[in-house]
Amino acid sequence: MRSMLIDWVRNSVSTASPSWVPVVRGDGVPMNGMTGWARPFSAVATCTWPDYLERLKLGHNQISRGHWAADYPDPENFLFLLYGPQSRSRSQGENASNYANPEFDALFEKMKNMPNSPERQRVIDRMVEIARRDAPWIWGIHPKEYSLRHSWLSNDKPNNMARNSIKYLRLDVDKRAALRREWNRPVLWPAGLILLLLIGSAIPAVVSYRRRERMAARPA
Repeated sequence: MRSMLIDWVRNSVSTASPSWVPVVRGDGVPMNGMTGWARPFSAVATCTWPDYLERLKLGHNQISRGHWAADYPDPENFLFLLYGPQSRSRSQGENASNYANPEFDALFEKMKNMPNSPERQRVIDRMVEIARRDAPWIWGIHPKEYSLRHSWLSNDKPNNMARNSIKYLRLDVDKRAALRREWNRPVLWPAGLILLLLIGSAIPAVVSYRRRERMAARPA
């Protein structure tokens, strides 16, 4: 796959203008994981974010980097990004790779309105197999997140798709109150120790003051 991609980029860049960017990231910084693929070329330029978006819009990018944040938990949310009629350069859709495969598109049309079932899963598996074979994207980034939850919080399943999960959370108020009392029991001995130290430090001063008072009260 890597050799095929390098050949494809070399052939594409051979007809591009000298100012074209073969390997860029959206913010204009060369992509660390892909700079090795730019070595066959004499130079690698960068571009501004507006220029990057314009090149995506026109389909003038050879290799680019992007991301997608799913807004509902279904494979269709990702697979439509490779749906041919959603091509960015042809219809201003979300298919920024401008990938088009008739079999994939036909399976997508079949899958998108199917109810969840073993048959739908088989269609999805076939679409994923096609995407892996054609590789319009470079696979390899699998982010992980870690978070802490109190035991009194339930009905919570963290994920990177749902953004409206707060209304589904459940709190065990009694358990939270019990644990708060257990964890936040007042520790009184430091206060007693400080009080004893203050009293102990005040005793010499009191004794000295009373001694001076008695000496002052003696007759001359």
